[in-house]
Amino acid sequence: MKSIRFLLRFWFVFLLSHEVRGQNEIGFVLYDAGETLALNPVIQNLLTKKIPVKILVMGTSRKILKDCSHCLDIQKDCGTKEIVDGETWDRFASLTLEDVGKVVECFSSPQTLVLGVASKVQAQLSWALKKDKKHIIAYYEAFSPPETHSVVGRHPFFANEFWVPLDSIVKDFEKLIKIPIKVVGQPSLETWAQESKFFKTEDIYFEIPQLKKESFKVLFAGGYGEGYEDSFRLFAQTSERLGDFQFLLSPHPKTDGTLEKNILKELPGNKLVIVPQRIGTMKAAFVSNVVVSQNSTVGLQALALNKAVIYLDHPKFGYTNFAIQRNLAKKVFSIEQLMQELVEIKKSPTMGYSDFSGMPKDSTEFISTHLIKLQKANVRK
Repeated sequence: MKSIRFLLRFWFVFLLSHEVRGQNEIGFVLYDAGETLALNPVIQNLLTKKIPVKILVMGTSRKILKDCSHCLDIQKDCGTKEIVDGETWDRFASLTLEDVGKVVECFSSPQTLVLGVASKVQAQLSWALKKDKKHIIAYYEAFSPPETHSVVGRHPFFANEFWVPLDSIVKDFEKLIKIPIKVVGQPSLETWAQESKFFKTEDIYFEIPQLKKESFKVLFAGGYGEGYEDSFRLFAQTSERLGDFQFLLSPHPKTDGTLEKNILKELPGNKLVIVPQRIGTMKAAFVSNVVVSQNSTVGLQALALNKAVIYLDHPKFGYTNFAIQRNLAKKVFSIEQLMQELVEIKKSPTMGYSDFSGMPKDSTEFISTHLIKLQKANVRK
């Protein structure tokens, strides 16, 4: 009889502790590369502090966090019929109500959740999970004002808080949403500044043997989406005209570089160097003098490495960010304009900008501390 009572007591304590651990988890719902790379330092910081996390991955985040032991794959683990991957899934596509229900059941334990705002699926889940009485935080990691044709511009997110990286875009969001907005920073900027301290130039040259040590290097940070093909084509054509420069391409993690390779086939004399994805954009930017992109956050991250930055994007898209507005980065859209800026930068090198005012200094710790406070408050409810 005593042994039975002991076993029952042990089983009760086990179940109770398991339930409490589940309630203590902080959840993340990730789709895009930008939000995944921005929030991953926070996830790692929480784990260092022994705070349990659970991450729902889909889209490009499946690829970036493929070896993550704390992750649940939306299809493999939650059993959705749809394969929400980074290659074929349209970010504006919807899950069926049945699939939404499966995800809510699969991801039921975290009471505090941070969702990116890069896909309609995340907007659907914000509604379903908030309805399930979770504390929902929507996080917009980009530095540009919201565009009307973007997911966050077209679909409502149901959240208790809306986070942005920088105070200069708060007013833009106040016109769009009616929930409290909090400025929390962007941890990937700190990641670039901190990790680059351990880079050795000679090691990167060894990893990319095509690089010429004495050359003036211009890196194009790959992307995708509307206007991207035209932007990269202009960059590739520019690279043919400036023979004393060395041009590099680092494809976006979402892609395999096929589009860019097809464009380069049209330019048989082109000597553009494609950086292997295993090396990554950060290392390529570290050894480059200038970083060019269409509309990528990489431009801001490159500023944190004190690199000159140029945005190559058609005016009709209206892309801007605080760096362009403060003249910390240039914006052009023609071969002639890009050539002129590159020649000018080579003649009179400009430094980037690592003092990002308008956001917390240590955003990784700032976000982590806030999440832990929310987690404790939600467990007490």
